[in-house]
Amino acid sequence: MLRDISIPLLIFTSLMPLLLILAHVLTCRLSSPEHASPQARLAKLIVVMNVLLLAGVWAVSQAEGWGAADAAGMLAFALIVFNGIAYSYFHFFNMSETARRIRMLIQIQQNGGEMRRENLIGAYTPENMVQARLERLAQMHQVSRSDDGRYRVASRFLITVAYMMEWVKRVLNLRRSATYR
Repeated sequence: MLRDISIPLLIFTSLMPLLLILAHVLTCRLSSPEHASPQARLAKLIVVMNVLLLAGVWAVSQAEGWGAADAAGMLAFALIVFNGIAYSYFHFFNMSETARRIRMLIQIQQNGGEMRRENLIGAYTPENMVQARLERLAQMHQVSRSDDGRYRVASRFLITVAYMMEWVKRVLNLRRSATYR
């Protein structure tokens, strides 16, 4: 496997998450919010950055004259580090966008730092919560609504990710979500 530590690989791998965050900020600021949700933009950017990561690792391995086994080790390292950080960033960002507790804090602050419980309850009815999630899924092109009002799966992406996460939970013997039972 790797004989020495590759400083260019460490630098390149360290810069990729920073480039991801910068690209995400720029795409969110420069594009219209109607075109895609910020979460969908971020997921697409992660895929694009993985392609750039592969190209960069290949370039580093070629420049340093590493063999196939060492290049594979470099690639595994870079993919694990980058995707671990990207995964964490995605969920940190997603939580800041969608977590009810965070939204409540912001609402309270925007109302002069105080708000009645009844007003908060009115904003968080089950109907409002379901509607907000359906709108978000539609904006991410994960569901579509037919003329008769039924929602249908429009993309297998999130379902596939959800089932993969359930599989990881089973492998790690973590609590299984009641949603998928």
